[in-house]
Amino acid sequence: MKILKFIISIVLTVSIISPNINFAFAEDSNVVFDGEFYKITEIDNDYQVLDKENNKTVDLIAENGKISKIKFDDGTVVTPSQQNTTTPVKRIGVPIPKGVDPSRLTYHYLDTIYSDTYKISNYKSFWITIAGAVPPLSLAVTIVSFLDSVRSLNNNKVVYFKTKRYYADGYMYYKYVTYAYKDSSRKKFIKKKTTYIKMF
Repeated sequence: MKILKFIISIVLTVSIISPNINFAFAEDSNVVFDGEFYKITEIDNDYQVLDKENNKTVDLIAENGKISKIKFDDGTVVTPSQQNTTTPVKRIGVPIPKGVDPSRLTYHYLDTIYSDTYKISNYKSFWITIAGAVPPLSLAVTIVSFLDSVRSLNNNKVVYFKTKRYYADGYMYYKYVTYAYKDSSRKKFIKKKTTYIKMF
């Protein structure tokens, strides 16, 4: 459950640090992202993620633009549906139609979710959960670059999030207001971001 809440928070706050995300288009044209902690290389329309700190690689294998398999550097190959967790992964949202401005709706407070960048308890289950929650390959890459940026922003220390969720009448549109902090008591504010999600 903790991993799922962490992934949900990352998906919903992915644009908090987006101005600080640096994509590398340097010498190697196959490198999609090269950050301080992660490097993503495109190989035959799939992506390989190198965790520089742990010197581990994860291959995100795609089919029709969605992650169908995950291959770890020890040879283990799993699909997102094979995750061993008691909590089902909820896929989040659908595209907001053009011409619709969800910020104009009236919202009601739902709840508050607390998370941080430390809540990654198991390397393999983390990647399996990402693939289950956000199957589009491009979004998974965005999440990796977000993680890299968050860690860099706070000098590789833990970043703490508080996400207040609101719903509009009909429960179709939700508003997430996410606050990022440098400390666990959530006093040292970094930045705030509002995200709108259409659930169905």
